[in-house]
Amino acid sequence: MTEPSTAAATPADPLERIGEALGHAFRDRALLEEAFAHPSWACEHPGAASNQRLEFLGDAVVDLCLARLLFERFPDADEGGLTRLRSELASGRALGRKAAALGFGAALRLGRGQTREGGAENLHNLADAMEAVLGAVMLDGGFDAADAVFRRLFAEDVAALAAVPAGGESPKSALQIEAVRRFGAEPVYDVLLQDGTPNNPHFVVRATAAGLSAEGEGRSKRAAETAAASALLAKLGEDPAGRESKE
Repeated sequence: MTEPSTAAATPADPLERIGEALGHAFRDRALLEEAFAHPSWACEHPGAASNQRLEFLGDAVVDLCLARLLFERFPDADEGGLTRLRSELASGRALGRKAAALGFGAALRLGRGQTREGGAENLHNLADAMEAVLGAVMLDGGFDAADAVFRRLFAEDVAALAAVPAGGESPKSALQIEAVRRFGAEPVYDVLLQDGTPNNPHFVVRATAAGLSAEGEGRSKRAAETAAASALLAKLGEDPAGRESKE
């Protein structure tokens, strides 16, 4: 008996792969296609819509979904702490990295200039597409559908922020403050491993501060960095003097 081909079971269409990663079956595929239409592509195709209107809607969807998730996950954090956490996960860089990990670059429709300039790897373009996709999901299935997709994509990143100090800083922010205070230098993060699949990536990162280090892992580089920062903060807590105790 011939074994089924793994390659044959993998959708060749980038949009189909992305739909599976999102966990949302679009009733109106045109919305998903529009979410990946960069303005440069629309300019070269008169009458075609770009993803800018969906991006506008998706920006609000991201803010609301993230605010709701953080509100639930951190019941003791004050407004300032929640705002700082939201800024970390809603930044263009964070959204762009998530989109890159999901293979959004392969689906972007770009004009000739953007294609030549590597627009498919540009984090700004990818972040715009992420917001546009979430806007498209909301139009296609309503807010609950968009919220479900957002949670599927970002729940682990939010969970990685669980070690929130009393001041409301994320583990990475808290480690930076502590490392500068104690050692006069910011922590350094090194990616030790990046494997898995586009739909199920895996990262291992090491955080180092003044010779002390700890590792963390997660489904995104940010989640792994946050886990490593939490582990290093815990290590510093076990030895409050850090390197100072050795001098």
